[in-house]
Amino acid sequence: MNKEVIALESLLEDYLYGKVDINQKIEKETLEKEVYEFIKDTEKREAVKKGLRLDEAITFFLDDSIKNGNKSSTLRSKKQKLRSFEIFLDKYEIDYNTDFTLVTTDVIEDYIRSRTSVSESNYVKTSLQVLRAFYNYLERDRLIINNPMTGVIVNGTKYKYREVEVKYLENYQITEVLSLFDEKKKLGLRNTLYTLLLLESGLLPSEMINIKINDINFIGQYILVGIRRLYYSKRMFEVLEKYMKVFDIKDGYLFRNRERPDDKLRKTSITKVFDAYEKFADFELNPTILRNTFAKRYLELNGDMLGLSNVLNIRLDSCTRKYKRFVNKNKLIGESLWKEN
Repeated sequence: MNKEVIALESLLEDYLYGKVDINQKIEKETLEKEVYEFIKDTEKREAVKKGLRLDEAITFFLDDSIKNGNKSSTLRSKKQKLRSFEIFLDKYEIDYNTDFTLVTTDVIEDYIRSRTSVSESNYVKTSLQVLRAFYNYLERDRLIINNPMTGVIVNGTKYKYREVEVKYLENYQITEVLSLFDEKKKLGLRNTLYTLLLLESGLLPSEMINIKINDINFIGQYILVGIRRLYYSKRMFEVLEKYMKVFDIKDGYLFRNRERPDDKLRKTSITKVFDAYEKFADFELNPTILRNTFAKRYLELNGDMLGLSNVLNIRLDSCTRKYKRFVNKNKLIGESLWKEN
């Protein structure tokens, strides 16, 4: 075991026993990603045990927004909307800063009604969007059990998850998409890599742009995304190696901003690639459709809903609600594939 690993394990032990404050004593960049994410996850669990406070919930949410590449203007807007929510909650006698989960559907409805009476419709709409994103994040990360936004009624209409059409690609369409890119050219090679990464693990563009060279394990053929190990095919790793060689990428971010080579790519750049190529195909093409295609293939190949929710990093109920139509009927939902193997 090398000295660096021993030092990290020692640091982790000191943190768990309260001997060191991770935010004061050492910067994130000096920690291996797995250890840092484990520590932050531990902090969240401890916060939930003690009773989640509003300021903690907002901090966790904004940290996640930064991680997903939100612009500074978007972050300011989120902070402003959540600050308005916090000011409104001061009216209530409940001590939401002791236990934020005491905020109920009725409280949120009162807040929305108060904003409707004093603000323009667009402001109310964006306030709703921020609250929805806020609570969906808390539910996804298991910081709350019940999402009060699911029962909210606005102007007589109940807020609920929309039943949306889940679009995906058939096998022949996958072949057609990959044939659009000429791997002998730099951009064609890059676009092939985009497609395989999305298609083989259901990654989000916001997750793709945060991949660093240190996250890639060529021997184990997996990529570390947060605390998840996502395994890929030999074909994907062959394309990945060619891409790194052609673009001369040896460290830092895997996908770079063309104007600022040391900075990561914007997630909209990935979406624009598929928008450009969509006109050459006779079907809709975007990262969401590739993610849905991965989910469909995973479930049809006897994967289960619990395993899929872990790979996609979404809550089991959200995953079931969206992808239950693809479940192999002979497979019990919730029975993990890894238990069989």
